[in-house]
Amino acid sequence: MKEVIERVKKYSIKNNNKRILKNYYSKEMKSGKTYRASIIDRLLFFILVFVSLSIVLSIKSSDIILSCYMAGIISFFSINILKKLSDKKRRNGIEEINEDLKKRKTIRDLNGKNNTEFIEYIKTIFAEYYDTDIIDGEVPVDLECIIEDERYGIKCIKGSTEEKVSLRQVENFIKELKELKYNNGILVTNSYFMEDISEQENIILFDLDNIIDILKKLDKYVSNKEIEEYIIHRFINRRNDIKKQFTTINKRKIVQLYSIFIVFYLLSYMVRYSLYYKVIAIISFLIATGIVGYKFSEYIRLKDKYP
Repeated sequence: MKEVIERVKKYSIKNNNKRILKNYYSKEMKSGKTYRASIIDRLLFFILVFVSLSIVLSIKSSDIILSCYMAGIISFFSINILKKLSDKKRRNGIEEINEDLKKRKTIRDLNGKNNTEFIEYIKTIFAEYYDTDIIDGEVPVDLECIIEDERYGIKCIKGSTEEKVSLRQVENFIKELKELKYNNGILVTNSYFMEDISEQENIILFDLDNIIDILKKLDKYVSNKEIEEYIIHRFINRRNDIKKQFTTINKRKIVQLYSIFIVFYLLSYMVRYSLYYKVIAIISFLIATGIVGYKFSEYIRLKDKYP
């Protein structure tokens, strides 16, 4: 019995995760439209096509049953063709979304490193990429290595993605290489280079996109599975926040306001200024009901956004 429950639980979690992913990708590709809404649109389109064809064919043939049968066959094949085209477009759309999320994650990871960590990171991936030993370079050059019997000096420029490496920084690096007698150089940045910068004869430039290409070749880039786990994890966190918002309604105050309403309303029949007590009772009731209504509507709104 325990094994059956575990299987059902795993199956439920798996289906729930699939639903979350379908919903997320649908919203991203269709301007906020959920996967369920897309299915309903397809169904309505099928019904519209079927009804329209049935009417046209029945007018032409005067045979309602045959018309409906032919309309059903035509609608079925039409919908299937459209579904195949739609599925292909959806796969391409999912791939684009995943690539964007992968790049953003890589940017966050690189931006989260300090200069020393970034240099060590480049040292690790370059050692594997060039299949060579990389050692610390002579200051101000960060690293050095031998590639195809040529000595290279490597400099890492760490900054925000918006800060592009200028021509002056490249020229300074070339001067440093000459002073330290390096034959060649590699300039690496987690950002990009200014548009007027082109690779020199003995200088290789690596920007963010080049780093991503290296990670892909080394099979160290973010996988689709990691992205899917990230989407699911973020969705669940947001949903839990919504639940928390709803459950953290100050129940005590709402109970107090309703209690005031009951007490004051009953007292209004026993005291001299009954109208005053009734007004206070009604105000308390309206405030408590308003709070409950507002919180519940917010919960419904957010629940629809993150079902």
